[in-house]
Amino acid sequence: MIDDECNEIVSSVPKDATELEKVLFVHDYITSHYEYDMSYQNRNLYTTVRDKKCVCQGYSYLFMYIMNKYFEIECTTLPSDACNHMWNKVKVDGKWYNLDLTSDDPTPNLSSLANHTYFLLSDEELKAVSASSVSNSNGGLYVEEQDIHRTWNVNTWYGEPVITAEDDTYKDSIIHNVSGPVSFIDEKIYCFNDKNELSALDLSTNTFTPVYKDTSKYYWCVYGDNKSAYSSHFNVTVAFSGKLYFNSPNKVFEFDTKTNIAKEIYEYTEIPDISKTYLFGLTVKDGNLCAEYTTNLMNGVESFITIITAPKPTETPIVTETPTVTASPVPTETPNVTASPVPTETPNVTEVPKPVIAYESKITPKDDGTYTISVDKKLETTDTPILYVAEFDENNILIGLKAVPYTEPVSVSAHDDSQMLKAFVWNIGSQPISLVSQIVLTKPVASPTPTDVPTVTGTPTSTDTPTTTDTPIATVAPVSTDTPTATTPADRR
Repeated sequence: MIDDECNEIVSSVPKDATELEKVLFVHDYITSHYEYDMSYQNRNLYTTVRDKKCVCQGYSYLFMYIMNKYFEIECTTLPSDACNHMWNKVKVDGKWYNLDLTSDDPTPNLSSLANHTYFLLSDEELKAVSASSVSNSNGGLYVEEQDIHRTWNVNTWYGEPVITAEDDTYKDSIIHNVSGPVSFIDEKIYCFNDKNELSALDLSTNTFTPVYKDTSKYYWCVYGDNKSAYSSHFNVTVAFSGKLYFNSPNKVFEFDTKTNIAKEIYEYTEIPDISKTYLFGLTVKDGNLCAEYTTNLMNGVESFITIITAPKPTETPIVTETPTVTASPVPTETPNVTASPVPTETPNVTEVPKPVIAYESKITPKDDGTYTISVDKKLETTDTPILYVAEFDENNILIGLKAVPYTEPVSVSAHDDSQMLKAFVWNIGSQPISLVSQIVLTKPVASPTPTDVPTVTGTPTSTDTPTTTDTPIATVAPVSTDTPTATTPADRR
């Protein structure tokens, strides 16, 4: 199930996409198709994919899993015990950056609420952006305990030094101003710019090229009122079956990327309302193109309206056998007798080479309840071994995964729910080059933790309690005016 979902995600990424584009697409897919779990239950990879909802661990595990396994892009998770939070660090074009999908996916759950505020930030930028967000949410007052990026663990789960992110290449990237997911089609990236104009985004030049400006005139009014409107916009671009689509407050359009002409394909008319605002996003659900309908922004999606159904596979026609016509026998000539073949040498059979085992990993339990993982070279190679350590629960479901460059034995402190550890070395772009070692955990870890985040020497990891970044967008009471008055949701960034 996990790999089926991941294959679905990566199948839409262009074959020649850059590392930056791959990171952007997966970030946007997750933030627009997954939602924050307000019950705070879904933390592991399995339940995250099963329910399409999770807390910060789930967001981080899924993103890391896709980056490492499908795109061979180095990525890790970064927990903060002090802040009760976790996010990712990802290596793009040789440089490390912070990326926080949880903070970029605010509540309520709408595809249009997929931000890029925490996309590829240096350590310094991450702290500055997070502190500014907290201050803005409190009328200019900084409240330290609300800042979920103010600090992070000095060591990773498996004893390796924390990776630093010092590069600020994307500090001034216009992607930070994009609200809503981007779409890849016809070798271009489409989204809405800060003026809500449908635009082609060029990441290499950091520019928007508007292709359809009528969208800048759209206003999303408070339901039941046409005098007050949100300052945010809720239209979304979606690439579906080779075409580009977007929504307005009450319509859906098909956009021709060659002529830059938008054609209306749907208008909501079922329950007319004075606000004429019904559609707060557009998405692909169960293979169908669907508009997201709601009468109250705080409720998130109330129902999905199917706009275009998934194309049905073409049935293979049943081929009937053609009757065989029996021809009249024709006299045959007496066959010539051929000479006996001359024996030839037996050809040499080339055996298919077996995978070379270059490394062997070993897991050793220690008296303090932790485990030491070592890697031994079986032959000389020029590869830098990447050690993967995975934790599984009693149902053999993956609940933790970590990848680290191996230089010396690492110490592992497993989580309470872990029943098995597995370790192996992976040769990026090829196949496993070590035998998988595993150990069944028979004794408790040094100190139990309330979450499923493995930590060093049992350092407590608290639950992923909601913070200001997860606070639902607050609507402002309608204001009676002659023209729509823009009101700003409280947590919109």
